[in-house]
Amino acid sequence: DIAKPKTYSYENNQVHFYGHDVEGSKMFREIGRRLSFSRNEIKIISNLILNHMHPHYLSAPETTRKAINRFLNRLGDWAFPLVLMAFCDALATKLSHYGVSGHLKLARIMEDLLVEREKEANKPPKLITGYDIMERGIEPSPIYKKILQEIEDLRAEGIIKTREEALKYLDKIIEKYKKVNQ
Repeated sequence: DIAKPKTYSYENNQVHFYGHDVEGSKMFREIGRRLSFSRNEIKIISNLILNHMHPHYLSAPETTRKAINRFLNRLGDWAFPLVLMAFCDALATKLSHYGVSGHLKLARIMEDLLVEREKEANKPPKLITGYDIMERGIEPSPIYKKILQEIEDLRAEGIIKTREEALKYLDKIIEKYKKVNQ
């Protein structure tokens, strides 16, 4: 909020600080250089200042998971500290857009999204893909999903462990589906 005095305006009986995030980020870069902060410290802090209003906007009830995901992608490891700052800001002012509960909801959704990402990152690579099914002369169709799921289920049960085993089972599964559809 260091740029609020510089961006102060008064319109229609309301005080505004339009652009204080952008201006504050610029001001800090200069202050950081004068105080001999490292380039990395200046980059991190000026980025936090630049984005410090976003958690307030994202705490709106109609915010989508997709918007929150984009926020996480843009800020990476700094997303949660920024939400914590916004939470403190919401506690300190009655002018907070959606109050403390909106910020708590935002943090919970972010946590859910990060847990989903971690699960996805820890998944073992698929043993087969739709291309393997296609190579066996099966036209692309919804059956692909069922076949791939069947292979993953066999893997989860420990019946298959390698790509070679998966391809053998794939041939058996395809034969089974061909017989059913004749």
